[in-house]
Amino acid sequence: MQRFTAALLLLALPSTARAQDFWRERPKVQVALGLGASFDGNAPNPHPDRPLSAFFFGVGIGDELLGLDLRSFANGATQMQLGRLSLELVGVLRPVVVLAREGYGYRVLRSASVDLGVGVERDSVALDSDWRAGLLLGAHFDLPIGPAGATKELRLRLGVRRLFAGSGSVGDISVKDSTVELYGQAAFVF
Repeated sequence: MQRFTAALLLLALPSTARAQDFWRERPKVQVALGLGASFDGNAPNPHPDRPLSAFFFGVGIGDELLGLDLRSFANGATQMQLGRLSLELVGVLRPVVVLAREGYGYRVLRSASVDLGVGVERDSVALDSDWRAGLLLGAHFDLPIGPAGATKELRLRLGVRRLFAGSGSVGDISVKDSTVELYGQAAFVF
């Protein structure tokens, strides 16, 4: 029985050390929340030249060359406008992350990202709605707030996105893609 207990302890100790190493070396997690504008000339928008307010939320993993985000977007449409609500799975590519120079400008440049993913969008006017699926394209960069090399960081994220989706209809209204969405977010990276 003592040999069994000793063998079990010997096997358990290295796995605990590996788990602790993983926790220290895990990819960074990001949680981002923000507001923006949706430019949407889609009928029945009574003022197609005015942007609609928009809400953006995202949670992601990875802060190096590649990352993976789960995001949501909703515009602030009234009952008379076309409302949009989306859920997106997005791959994030940071092509300049390998740049190893010091300085705030390089920190911002290293955060420059290209976003590509899939999404579903619920379009609605009053009680009528339809679902569309499509391809999401976007880009963003972060303005770090705090010292370089910190394990936890607050960033101001600025970005642009567009969902290219199939056609749909809400009641008798043909639904097309919005022109573009612009956003600013507070991103917590830890």
